[in-house]
Amino acid sequence: MELEGKPLSFWLQELICDDNDRRSLAAPLLSRFDEEFKAAVQATLSEPDFPTVEWLNALIDFLLWVRKTTSEMQRAIWDNDRISEGYKRYSDGVVLRLPNQRELDRLYEQQSAVRRVFGALGRHILVVPNRIFELLEGTGLGYAIEDLLREVADEVPAELLAALWERWSATETPGPYTLAALIQNRPVDIARLVGLLETNPRAVRVLRCLGPVAAQVVPECVPVLLAWLDQGERLYEAIPALGAVTRGQEVGVEPLLALSDSDDIWVKKAVLRALGDIATCSERVVPRLVAAFDDYAEPDSDDLWNSEHLVVARALGEFGADAAPAIPHLVARLFREGGECDSAVWRCLGQIGEPALAVLDILERHVDEEELAASTLEEFEESGNGFVVEATVLRLRRIQQERKRGAR
Repeated sequence: MELEGKPLSFWLQELICDDNDRRSLAAPLLSRFDEEFKAAVQATLSEPDFPTVEWLNALIDFLLWVRKTTSEMQRAIWDNDRISEGYKRYSDGVVLRLPNQRELDRLYEQQSAVRRVFGALGRHILVVPNRIFELLEGTGLGYAIEDLLREVADEVPAELLAALWERWSATETPGPYTLAALIQNRPVDIARLVGLLETNPRAVRVLRCLGPVAAQVVPECVPVLLAWLDQGERLYEAIPALGAVTRGQEVGVEPLLALSDSDDIWVKKAVLRALGDIATCSERVVPRLVAAFDDYAEPDSDDLWNSEHLVVARALGEFGADAAPAIPHLVARLFREGGECDSAVWRCLGQIGEPALAVLDILERHVDEEELAASTLEEFEESGNGFVVEATVLRLRRIQQERKRGAR
């Protein structure tokens, strides 16, 4: 790949050089590419004449430096803002411009570029294993390195995995999703994790992240979780883990249905979620979830999700078309008190799919046809909760069109 007539390798070197002006030329070029760019970065690092190890170390050094520097400069701006009588707070709409603001803006652009390149490293991060542990060590970049580890989980060598196991046993890192990704195709390590359930509280969280593969490889984990349902101190851990590992299995349904009548609202919340995760036995579970519209109220605010029925609607959505009996109850709750759109309810109707075509005319009353014509389903879905009504209607219309084509 060439950028501005020069090979990608040139711009990668420029990004981490000592000349700030040269970095400022490289940064915008390296911030605007997608999967094609990612593949090109990995191809460049694989070139025999590219100093991959040296460059990786320099990139990580620069990433750590620019993050530290921008944080310090940002703090200085806020400190100045607090003590200066000449500036208003940001919330008053005044843009604060200090002497180092231009330099800070430049560093932000460089930081964005270097993080983009870092996220494209793929398996090449494995050639500098010592830096992996450095980045996990409270640098503020733990999420970035864990993203990379999950991406190349099956390529992580045994020595590095052993070291990560040791670190996980002593600390909270790597996180449960990352360790689950690292061991999901390694039966011996899954068995090792199950063996730790009774002694390491973090093991059950990793088990939950593993999902059904854990029960497939080590079926003995299911009786352990079922036994925990009778143990108050492990109950809160057992419910979500049981829902995750027994997806599609009937074994956990009856015990969880029994617990769904608990007076403990937090237990009930966990149970409803777990029943959705299992997503089987709809003839028994869907009626219980429908009843939960009346006997379950969120114990915490869902304002950020624009929903009063987030847990129940999500659980029903996992059943797809099998949740059709819930449609009248969902329609009755399309809007919250005060006329606000309940995004989880709308999204659930879209997940139910074809059976929800029966109420499509009701749903269509709440959309602007001109707005629908100007955008695609994919664009609305990318917009999140703000356009969930439009996305639901377009999704159901697409199903309707496919059904008509199939009937011809």
